[in-house]
Amino acid sequence: MTQTGHHGTAIGILINRINSNPNELDHWKPLCLRLAMTPDLIRSGQMANFYWKGAARRLITEHARDIAAAILSQHQNRDSGVPWLTAHSEAENVLRSCAEQDPTGVWEAIQPYLSSPLNAEMFSIGFPSDILAKVPPADIKTWIAQQPEDRAPIVAQLAGTDLSDDATLSSIFLGEFGDNEKVGTAFFNKYISGPSWDRFLPAGISLLNRLTRSRVGLSSQSCAAGPKKVLIL
Repeated sequence: MTQTGHHGTAIGILINRINSNPNELDHWKPLCLRLAMTPDLIRSGQMANFYWKGAARRLITEHARDIAAAILSQHQNRDSGVPWLTAHSEAENVLRSCAEQDPTGVWEAIQPYLSSPLNAEMFSIGFPSDILAKVPPADIKTWIAQQPEDRAPIVAQLAGTDLSDDATLSSIFLGEFGDNEKVGTAFFNKYISGPSWDRFLPAGISLLNRLTRSRVGLSSQSCAAGPKKVLIL
């Protein structure tokens, strides 16, 4: 059934089977994990997504990073033709649970999407800001230290604005990198716009489309300029 693309039906049957026979979970784990990482189920709605959450949550203890990576892949997927953002989808809470279970693993899964300021800006749209707050600050600081001028502003786009005490990621981050002008600007813009700006998904999708067009334009211009000036994004 999964081979013919009937993922919603397959996952519904599987979860009902596991609910009826909990002792069979170990036997069905490989299939359960494969379905939990299936793109159309991650993006699905209604009952298919209900069963997807059931599959994912049964495996988070052992496979938090894998499940998070699958969600992040769909968050950054601009080729599906259907705009989809993690924030305020059912996948948001699953991703949050993954970060709570394996914060370092989830942070490692996020890093490939932060390879450039433009990629990071696209990634930040609709990305729940509290996810990064679950990552050990030392892990983030180690990553920033490799290229501080470029990476500190990137984290400023993704971090939240919680300054309620000195132990929050935002407080630690500003104390460490607040003198960076780009960091200050990024944080200020995020702070005055409010912590939930990305809840307005139509506006977020519109910005995402503009950034995508900008990215394509930059690549085309670079290619036209000659092989020595090709810009890889």
